[in-house]
Amino acid sequence: MDIRCRKGMCKYNQADACHAKAVTITNHADCGLYVIVPDKEPADNSSYRQFDNVKLKCKATTCHFNNHCKCNANGISVADEKGDAACFTYCKKLP
Repeated sequence: MDIRCRKGMCKYNQADACHAKAVTITNHADCGLYVIVPDKEPADNSSYRQFDNVKLKCKATTCHFNNHCKCNANGISVADEKGDAACFTYCKKLP
């Protein structure tokens, strides 16, 4: 799965791609693996490369793309929302 991450200070972010082995999106639609590395140098975004081996589990049961804790989206984007690492692909299910 294509996981784009705009949290440049995260330990697992390499050139705007997540390089963790497994990621969990919480029930609040935040990245549960976000780990800040304060002295991390910003990456050169021109070298973005998708990392296909990331396993994604989603606990945001109110998301349209969530199907029994699996994300059915083609990919997700994680970015900053009030200091949190929020899943910007989150789309609330219609009633």
